[in-house]
Amino acid sequence: MSLPRLCGRIAKLEARRPSPEEPYCPPEPPEGWYEEVWRLLWQYGHLEIVLRETFELPDEEVAHQLEEAARYFAGTDWSR
Repeated sequence: MSLPRLCGRIAKLEARRPSPEEPYCPPEPPEGWYEEVWRLLWQYGHLEIVLRETFELPDEEVAHQLEEAARYFAGTDWSR
């Protein structure tokens, strides 16, 4: 690649780069991602520890959330 073409290419690439003043905004997660994560935590037995240690929920709320998850995910076809 010749020097003028290389300089032109670099200028185009730099023009497309976001400026440092623009804050990074991650893309929106796909629809249903929250439910899928919740389901996986419940299915593999990690939901209770996440509720207790990450969200620091009281025991009553943890028990309630586990009951709700069991009721919500009961009978779900896991083969998808």
